[in-house]
Amino acid sequence: MRQVERVLPMKISDREAAVAFLTQRINYEQTSAIPYRSRSFKLDRMRILLRHLGDPHLRLQVVHLAGTKGKGSTSHIIASILSASGYRVGLYTSPHLERIEERFLIDGSPCSEQDLVETVQRVAAAAEAMQHESDDSDLIQPTYFEITTAIALLLFELRCVDFAVCEVGLGGRLDSTNVCAPLVTAITSISIDHTRQLGDTVAAIAAEKAGIIKTSVPVVCGARDPAARKVIVEEAERQRAPCFLVDEDYAYQYHAGSLVEEYPTRFDFFEGEYALKEMKSQLIGDHQALNAAVAVATVRQLAQRGFTFPEEAIRRGVAETQCPARIEVVQRDPTTIIDSAHNVASIAALVTALEPLLETRSSTLVFATSQDKDLRGMLALLVPHFDRLICTRYLHNPRAVSPAEIAGVANDLVDTTQQVEVRVAENPSAAWRQAQQGGSELIVVSGSFFIAGEVRRLVRGVGQSMSGQAMSAPSNVHPTR
Repeated sequence: MRQVERVLPMKISDREAAVAFLTQRINYEQTSAIPYRSRSFKLDRMRILLRHLGDPHLRLQVVHLAGTKGKGSTSHIIASILSASGYRVGLYTSPHLERIEERFLIDGSPCSEQDLVETVQRVAAAAEAMQHESDDSDLIQPTYFEITTAIALLLFELRCVDFAVCEVGLGGRLDSTNVCAPLVTAITSISIDHTRQLGDTVAAIAAEKAGIIKTSVPVVCGARDPAARKVIVEEAERQRAPCFLVDEDYAYQYHAGSLVEEYPTRFDFFEGEYALKEMKSQLIGDHQALNAAVAVATVRQLAQRGFTFPEEAIRRGVAETQCPARIEVVQRDPTTIIDSAHNVASIAALVTALEPLLETRSSTLVFATSQDKDLRGMLALLVPHFDRLICTRYLHNPRAVSPAEIAGVANDLVDTTQQVEVRVAENPSAAWRQAQQGGSELIVVSGSFFIAGEVRRLVRGVGQSMSGQAMSAPSNVHPTR
């Protein structure tokens, strides 16, 4: 048993102090080595923390979501439908792009600074109380994500939400959110990501995601990979949980629209004899139509529990959903799109969705990613479609791959027949300046939630200046197209 120095209590009187309390905690979102299968990841510590808060999670009506890709968007869509139907809804997602309050939404709005401070005060007191129970650091030192999960669950109880929509942070089986007792669970697309923690096959990853399935609780499955579906169906059978599969128990038909339309995505939803034709969404791409279908199927399962969701509310909820940094158009001249894609599957979806623009416009890609991601796999999909690639790094997380390493891989992937310019920028500010000065008709920022958040702040004019870095020369320049 490892002895540790106890964290001294701190006075939390304002937002700055609340954020300072959080930054004292181990934050696996900012470490390259995440000990998912070690004693550091266990639900016992989360349950102890919540017990000191009066077990708020046991009094919430929870919708619980896991998945490799799409769980964030699907969570937002579900929350929007529930709100449009007249329910008070809490939504907990991660990570945040700019401010931590974004993780805790009530009826679509981030929690207030006062709510954050007051809730952190209570959670900090509970964390301090835990230190008097044991000398085992694995039981008495809640992590950053455990603290934020506790904040969400407590805040949602205090604000008397009708539903709490909770997105898994990592995996599912050992995730801090998996202490809840959901009314329904949903598992979105499954693909290769976080292999060091979850396994290096789709089946192994699916097994971790399927850990959120609860006895007799319906699960809606949006995974299409046969290996993933097999694992999810088998776990549902073990838990005697009704399982509803996309393309079998429910389905959708995607109708692509113009990316410049207000509703670029349209689709039809089918579940037995039930149908919703000509559904509209602001979210771009076939994959977002799939996410919306998973959301509607999940809400349909809640309807089986006696909750009411008028068709008009379902349509409005889907149509009004906005997801920052999910193929988000943040500027029109030039067209600038920010997307948080950070694995091969999500990059593939991004390229497919943007293909009409990439084929007709000069384009620049601003790219940064994390050390645990498939850098070569992502760039192999991206490089053939862009005229310029600006390799950079985000500043507020130490997991970033160096711009030089990204550029080296990119240059290896450039075909001799391609006319691609690969450049290096040492920070997001320099990268954004280069992108703006390049004369491209289309700018895309992708590779990580972290680069999406930092560039998004710059585009919106709220980012801190990162000046003092001269614009770098190209690492490799090919003839201009």
